[in-house]
Amino acid sequence: MLVLRMDWQALVQPKMDYSLFVQLLDQDGKVQVQRDLPLVDSDPSSQAFQATSTWQAGQEATSLVGLGIPAGTPPGPYRLILGLYDPADGKRLPTGETDHIDLGTVAVERPSDAHPTATSRMRYRPNAAFSEVTLVGHDRYASGFAHAPDTPLHPGGTLSLVFEWRADGQPSQDWMVKTRLVNDRDQTVATMNAPLVSERYPTSQWMAGEIVRGEHDLPVPAALAPGRYQLQLAVYPSHRADQPSDWADLGPVLVSQPDGQ
Repeated sequence: MLVLRMDWQALVQPKMDYSLFVQLLDQDGKVQVQRDLPLVDSDPSSQAFQATSTWQAGQEATSLVGLGIPAGTPPGPYRLILGLYDPADGKRLPTGETDHIDLGTVAVERPSDAHPTATSRMRYRPNAAFSEVTLVGHDRYASGFAHAPDTPLHPGGTLSLVFEWRADGQPSQDWMVKTRLVNDRDQTVATMNAPLVSERYPTSQWMAGEIVRGEHDLPVPAALAPGRYQLQLAVYPSHRADQPSDWADLGPVLVSQPDGQ
């Protein structure tokens, strides 16, 4: 758990009750952890939590935010950023030339004990074994809708995939993952392949028993017909040039027509 204390001062009386977002970004700029909550004065010395619309010009306030780091987050440096937005429309407040403040780098370290005690919080629990690694859980949702995973996926959109892997022993090589959507005629209509987690944390560096999360994007072709497709996954060594032949079914994915079309 990363705990942040932020001290604020109102330059003028705010016009509304703003919300605060805090994010950890990986080296590719991808959001790995996010927390959104109303911005209030949460100083223990205050009589009550005060929303920003009640702050007076010149008033000082303190907010405390806990940012949980999910088990399995790959070790490495992450950028910590924060910003404010109008919760009515999600529009961020500008801060100079951007819409956030960079708070520096946070180092996430690999746990000394690779065997987790907490159970997976993933929505799907396939527990599919692939040679040296096992897929113990995964999530899938339309990109940007982790908070609402049942949001419809449309042609031209992106299916976000979060995989939770376990090293069943000390991996002897680097493994790749390939995912695909297939139609009812077993034809591939969308595909993605990548390292299980990233090139910066290949499987050969994992410890036996370690749980690691990997996040990937599967683009959905704009011309894809709405319908029900099957999500499949395969794991193969990074040095192999041929395509994997053993696929695991992860369940159906519904691609729907956007409203009004």
